[in-house]
Amino acid sequence: MAPDSPTGFVTTGPHTMAFADASIGALKALGRDPKKGVWLHHWSVFSFLLGLTMEQQAHEPVRADSLRAAVTSSPYPSLSHAETSTHPEGGRLR
Repeated sequence: MAPDSPTGFVTTGPHTMAFADASIGALKALGRDPKKGVWLHHWSVFSFLLGLTMEQQAHEPVRADSLRAAVTSSPYPSLSHAETSTHPEGGRLR
């Protein structure tokens, strides 16, 4: 365990702040905006995880009753009484 670790966790690489400072310094040296770099990193991680979730769900059949239960038990009133806008005949969920 790293003797200077305030959390007690084992660290195998550079400390987060040192790594963040080095990354920000490298971005500035390249003439890039560090804030945009951080935003892009967070967005790419989110997109990757969303893609994995969608890929997994694409292989699982969705049952109408489980979908109906998820919509009708929503904590958001607008979703609990949602109209089906993509159904060709329209109408409400039954």
